[in-house]
Amino acid sequence: MQGLVGGFNYMQRVHRNLMLGFDFTQLFTHKRSLFSYAAKTFIGNHSLYYSSIQGGVQHHVGYVIPIKKGTTFVSHFKFDPEQGSTTTLGLRQRSEGIDITGTINSRGKITTNLGFKTPIYGLKLSAEADYFRDHYAFGYGITIGPQQ
Repeated sequence: MQGLVGGFNYMQRVHRNLMLGFDFTQLFTHKRSLFSYAAKTFIGNHSLYYSSIQGGVQHHVGYVIPIKKGTTFVSHFKFDPEQGSTTTLGLRQRSEGIDITGTINSRGKITTNLGFKTPIYGLKLSAEADYFRDHYAFGYGITIGPQQ
């Protein structure tokens, strides 16, 4: 997607274990608006989320649970009536200065992200392999300045 894009999103905790929100995105050059709703609930250290994009055109359901200190299991299910469903599973490892994420989905796509943070700069390396489409992509990003 190219062109000028603007958006606004908001999440509000409505109960100790429940957050509700929405996202509004305006595609100015395409003269289109997208609106989505979201909910996130917490049960102990488990997190469940749901979102519906553009009045039910896409549905997303996810589950996140910490496995041990710094390691998190993530799962995501996307249902799109036109393109079918996709399930994604992955792990995220965080430690001081390093962030590693790896996922695999039901359509044969594997992604990895490796991030390094220092007080002066940040470096992110990304790779994607889509075996069914025989497509491979690599990328990097550099951030200068204090890292959060």
